[in-house]
Amino acid sequence: MLRVENMRLKTSLGQLQQQSSSTAAAAAAAAVKRGAPASAPAPAAKTQFTPEPAPLNADLLQQQQQQQQQQQQGMAAPVPDEPQPAAAPRQPAAAAAASQQAAAAYVEERTSNDGAAASFKPSSSATNSNSNPAAAAPAAAAAAAAAAAAAALPKNRLLLASHGRLMWYFPTTDEYMVLHEGEGVHYGMFAGAGNPPTTVWTAIRPHNWRPTTNKEWLVEFDMVTGAELRRIAIPSRFTHDVVRVDDSVFVCDTGNGRLLQLSFPDMTPVRSLDLFTLKDHPNTLAPLAPDNFLVMLHNLGESDIVRLNISAVAPIQNPKAWLAAETLKLSTQPPAEPQNPTAKPSDADSAIVGRVQRVGQKAHGLVPWQGAYILLDSESGALMALDLTGAAAGKGFNLHKLWQAPEPGVFLKGLAVVDDIAYFGISPWAPRSARDDPQSNNELAAFDLISGNLLWRRQVPTAGLLNIIGAPHLSIGSTYMPSYTGRPETDAVRKHHSSPEVAAAMASLNEIGYPPKIGGYWSSGLPFLDADTKGTSKPWEAGLQLPLLMLNISKLQAAVASLPAEAWTYDYQARYSAVMAGREGNQNAFKPGVEGIVLLFSANDGSGPVYEFPAYEYFKDALEPLLQEILGKRDMQHIIRLQLALMKPGVSDIKIHVDSGGYAIRGHRLHIPVFTHPEVSFDVCPHRYVPDPAHVPAPGEQQRMLDIQECFKIPTVEGFAFELNNRAAHKVSNLSPVARVHVVLDLCEEPHPRITVPPGTICDYDMEKGLLCKYPEGESPVIMAPAAYLDAAAAAAESSHIPPEMLQQVLAAQEEDNGSGYTTADDALAGKLAGNSAQLAGNAAQLAANEDDEQVYPPLPDTGDLKFPVEIQQELLAHPEFTVNSQEGREVHGGNLGGGLVGTVRNGRTSTWMTEALHNPASGAGTAVA
Repeated sequence: MLRVENMRLKTSLGQLQQQSSSTAAAAAAAAVKRGAPASAPAPAAKTQFTPEPAPLNADLLQQQQQQQQQQQQGMAAPVPDEPQPAAAPRQPAAAAAASQQAAAAYVEERTSNDGAAASFKPSSSATNSNSNPAAAAPAAAAAAAAAAAAAALPKNRLLLASHGRLMWYFPTTDEYMVLHEGEGVHYGMFAGAGNPPTTVWTAIRPHNWRPTTNKEWLVEFDMVTGAELRRIAIPSRFTHDVVRVDDSVFVCDTGNGRLLQLSFPDMTPVRSLDLFTLKDHPNTLAPLAPDNFLVMLHNLGESDIVRLNISAVAPIQNPKAWLAAETLKLSTQPPAEPQNPTAKPSDADSAIVGRVQRVGQKAHGLVPWQGAYILLDSESGALMALDLTGAAAGKGFNLHKLWQAPEPGVFLKGLAVVDDIAYFGISPWAPRSARDDPQSNNELAAFDLISGNLLWRRQVPTAGLLNIIGAPHLSIGSTYMPSYTGRPETDAVRKHHSSPEVAAAMASLNEIGYPPKIGGYWSSGLPFLDADTKGTSKPWEAGLQLPLLMLNISKLQAAVASLPAEAWTYDYQARYSAVMAGREGNQNAFKPGVEGIVLLFSANDGSGPVYEFPAYEYFKDALEPLLQEILGKRDMQHIIRLQLALMKPGVSDIKIHVDSGGYAIRGHRLHIPVFTHPEVSFDVCPHRYVPDPAHVPAPGEQQRMLDIQECFKIPTVEGFAFELNNRAAHKVSNLSPVARVHVVLDLCEEPHPRITVPPGTICDYDMEKGLLCKYPEGESPVIMAPAAYLDAAAAAAESSHIPPEMLQQVLAAQEEDNGSGYTTADDALAGKLAGNSAQLAGNAAQLAANEDDEQVYPPLPDTGDLKFPVEIQQELLAHPEFTVNSQEGREVHGGNLGGGLVGTVRNGRTSTWMTEALHNPASGAGTAVA
């Protein structure tokens, strides 16, 4: 069912009566085509949002026609034993036949409801375009039309699931569009297949106030038209949430105290986790990873959050038999809400690995944001931020009130964070029996998490209690992760949000007062630092480090560990790859003992072509997938420098310095630690010393000032990809017994052509003249335009062999050495290979024993000397009990979820009040304004 309304501009009845007869006829014709009563005014008369609907579901249409025929013949329609979809109006036979024919090409028919096994697998009557070439073209065209219709709607929209409706709400224009209504309660949501998705799933179940059935469904709808595409029965009671993580769907089976895992898209049962009692009342699922969950326990009072490791519970061995047994059990249960079970849940001890207590009264929602979790203290009418950083370190947690409803007797429910704005529902207190009253509408509120201000509260026609808010068109995890209208959700983004290491580093940066300022996003969706701020006289205001994600670097480690020791030498690379000349003086002054392997290089100012050295081919298979995961395939053309740096123990050092070339001022420096050790110290020092332009410093004066400033050790565990602000002073020391290796890359925000040079090339690096490469006699390079990275045909067309002299160009340096010591491999800051040949051989042997597809994550090192709680980095910690004070001064008992938090920042709008508030719960920051 599709209906569109504009809640600000209502067309009066008198205006409708003045429409011309031709306009009325056209409106009626459009209504019949839309499947609405012909006498109803066309939605187009009220609003601009009138997308072309999908044809009616053929199976549903046939069922409705049979009922209509029975009624016309004086026969009573059968009494339904399950919630029925809202009846569609009658249609002429010709129109019905046309709808049936179109539906066969556009939608998959409803899943059969005859038999338990059939309810969890697609109907055999569904069209298969692969085996039916004749149907492939219209099916593809229909899919393209659906995608185009979805894309035509504004990105800034929210999907609301209530006790009466599933509806889009458009905050910018204060309009709404109903997708489905008239069939029970809607809970949870996730996007269907496709990129971008064109469908959305939700759970539909009976109201738990005197229900007449216990049947519950997962239903897939077209995102634009509301056409029902699939319906799957689920063996759940009083479902309170459904979410999707990659190829798994999770159902919060509140009535049975279970978490159900289904495979996506066929919805076959995978796991059934018996975890909670009915009194626990789980209501919100917040996955950290496919097998790692946070769950909000309503508790019918003081609420807790638990962390689950679902891999601790064995999968269902025979899904079909299990489903048949569950269906039989459901058929013998009364529709009424089940009683509180007395037996302890069988999987609780093995799967529940952490808990924090008393986070609110009848709390709902759980969305990570900037190192904290945003949640609703529902019964208290408050929007809260929960900082668990201290909990992981055994020091308690901070619970900060962001906003409090000024009036008593309201209940908050439904939470999503989009573009750093928290949207949540506000309802007046009402008895349970009134929650599905179609005349009961709730408020929707918008709170800016950056400024700490309430933006607005609006009445929205929810036709019952508002349960869930999301933006499934932006991401599959929009109900449990922040979403953004301006960037994609990818695997890299999900890893960024769910990584304990990223969260811990974010918390540390906030704590020391240097949170990262975001300037934009790579095509992967991952952020980068604000280059404009880096280029000012106070570059540290862009932040010291931007944590990105943890990578599986086992293949890269094997490639590095298998190198012969001489591969790091100048002579070896001059013979088998290419080398840089003209950097020895600076290198020896600021990086004594540091060795490297150059893969890509460019001029000092970051302009001109990028030269690809032959060594790149050796590391290509191991390195490119990692770089693409960080940047996205399209932005691989933005890399201007790429190298490996080796820092041997006891004989190498990287002195404090600031990178000064154009590549540093306008670019981005990323690190991937390949081998490292806890006793390697990577320090970043906010450059508070600013030389007086009128003062000529004495020899060594500026260096002495750099040496005495405050420094902070940043985390650099193996596989932890991050952006370094190399415009802030930094240094590295290796006091460990082993060597250390980093991959270091520099990127610009514009694409660059790439020139592949032959073995034996020598490139002279001149601060004033740029990069001049001399090729062996008889050899010529290959130049590749940026577009060639995206298309093989473009690579062949745009790459050509040309004389070397035509490639040479003098690149004027845009900045002289500022005396702080320019070095190009600077922040490679070396890394840890093996300390000696025996260890090198051992690493190679161990890594070679792993299969290529086996994920090998080295254990986290002991980082007890870091400035943030090391326990946050560790998985599945114990559950110590402790007490802290909240803003109100009451005692709040805590615990430990383990594994840390999730953090994110957006477009440089880093929340300074959040930093203050999370570390000073008594502060008044974040108070709402009218």
